[in-house]
Amino acid sequence: MFNSPGKGLSIPVLLLVLSCVFSSVPLFAGDPGDTGKASGADCCRAARQGQQQRAGTSASNASNTIDVTSYNLTMNIDFAAERIVARCDVGLRSTVAGLGSFALDFIGLTVSGVQEDGQRQVSFTTGGGVIEITPSSPLAAGEERVYGISYSGSPQRGMYFRSHNNGICYTFTEPEDSRYWFPCRDLPADKANWYRAHITVPSAYLVAGNGTLESVVNNGDGTLTHHFHMAQPVSTYLISLAVSDFDKINQTASGGLPITHYVYPSHYNLALFDWANIPAMVDFYSEEYIDYPFDSYGMAMAPMSGAMEHQTMTTFGQGLVNGNRRFEPIVAHELAHHWWGDMVTCRNWAEIWLNEGFATYFDALFTEHFYGVAAFRDQMDDNRRSYFNGEGGGEGRFPIYNPDYMWGVTVYEKGAWILHMLRQVLGTATWQEGVRVYGARHRFGTATTPDLIAAFQDVSGVELNWFFDQWVYQAGYPEFRYTHGGYPAAEGGYTMTLALRQVQQNAPIFRMPLDVGVTTAAGTEVHRVEVSGEYSSFEIELDGPPADVVIDPEVWALAKWSWVDLNGDVDGSGRVDGMDNSRMAWSFGSTTGSDRWFAPADLNGDGVVDGQDLAQLAANFGNSL
Repeated sequence: MFNSPGKGLSIPVLLLVLSCVFSSVPLFAGDPGDTGKASGADCCRAARQGQQQRAGTSASNASNTIDVTSYNLTMNIDFAAERIVARCDVGLRSTVAGLGSFALDFIGLTVSGVQEDGQRQVSFTTGGGVIEITPSSPLAAGEERVYGISYSGSPQRGMYFRSHNNGICYTFTEPEDSRYWFPCRDLPADKANWYRAHITVPSAYLVAGNGTLESVVNNGDGTLTHHFHMAQPVSTYLISLAVSDFDKINQTASGGLPITHYVYPSHYNLALFDWANIPAMVDFYSEEYIDYPFDSYGMAMAPMSGAMEHQTMTTFGQGLVNGNRRFEPIVAHELAHHWWGDMVTCRNWAEIWLNEGFATYFDALFTEHFYGVAAFRDQMDDNRRSYFNGEGGGEGRFPIYNPDYMWGVTVYEKGAWILHMLRQVLGTATWQEGVRVYGARHRFGTATTPDLIAAFQDVSGVELNWFFDQWVYQAGYPEFRYTHGGYPAAEGGYTMTLALRQVQQNAPIFRMPLDVGVTTAAGTEVHRVEVSGEYSSFEIELDGPPADVVIDPEVWALAKWSWVDLNGDVDGSGRVDGMDNSRMAWSFGSTTGSDRWFAPADLNGDGVVDGQDLAQLAANFGNSL
């Protein structure tokens, strides 16, 4: 929000520029007594910043000859050796006739054999980031088979062994590190219809995994096998496990949804407080938008930065659990991903904003619901500041679609702001219905930006390509220079003039609604103008002269603005120059009551064009939008 200076109120032109001073949000809390909220976007992306900045390296994606239908993973984890012995049964369907070989992404582990349909061994080769499998006979188009790959070794990436909490093993693979711990088609578009896991670990440990924990079997040798079933479709980067000496926290959301958290015993009470509002979050997202789409939810602590929305079992950094709810926006962010990222997944990494922009905005929406509009506006203002600072502080300017950097402020904070501004354009009720339709159409599937556009256009009946073209497919944001002035209206009241110019570089000229808050003796009103083109000007009818003018008072505009004093721009050209001086000379000594033509030269609004007005023109001579 920007309060313009209290001078120049009688200028005939008003110019609008967004110029906000922003402070970045700290990534982690330093003082346990600090209860200010941290950014969900900051902490979510912190988890990924050690990962690949770019993706799309799936060797198995070179040709779409197969569609994975299931993963059935059996694994024994050896903590002492930091090693795994495993078998992954990959169900797949051929998409072509006469399929004689196919590739799965797989790196760094030793394969001992491949079995087809649980019966015969088939030949394979490894190298170049894949395992290439030759079926016993070519597959017909649409034919399904299961290939069991037995393997062992110490994963190079994706699965990590650490000493925290008496030893912990956890996975984190976004965007494409699942291939380092199980063979798969490692890209978001190919969702398995279901996933099972059978994880054997020392009996002192608990396993947090995807889906429903169906049973735990005591093997009688000091180990337990935990059996999980994920009944809904899942992308590889959302498959995970975490194994350690955990305690459990149990919660229940409305409708009986089971929520189970896996926490370090040392952090039990901290997590109990920090995560107490998760059932309320589930209820809010379910009641306002779409019912929670899975059979369970929970979070598992791990020694990682940030957090990750693994399907039904978020992995949550231990540094984010401190007993004061500072990191509650991250809790809401990761839960929101279960609709936007897990239920509806970006079809490819060029569309990552559909995951991260949605989750960043939805954690702010929970703030609006639970803590009120003022807290919501503060959070969106923080997101705006983070975006401006990050883009200008080294990340650079690029479109949010197919971004140069996946884990930065453009994808997260700007993504949230795109949804926020679309909400303003359409109205909250229509925007919410558009979100519901988008979610319903692509439930348990993948989506692209055109899919999102289609949902909002179908619901609203409004053509929106102009909006997405400027905000998604082009870079940057508007930067306005503005001024305002005015004159007494002939029929009483006051006409305020507003002029603005877009001055941004390496960005398009934007079309957008813009709110202007104006305070007069009668009170404060918010007036909405529709900005388009490099230059825009408006007249706003008021009860009396404005005492204060505030740009974007309700925090709807992703823009910067700066005020220019054009008190002296008598002819309304957007510049104080010799033409204004000439008109001032013609008007000098006149009273505005005698002829309205003289009113613009009465710069101080005292009813007469005199030396005070001339002095003001001289002070601003040369100023322009």
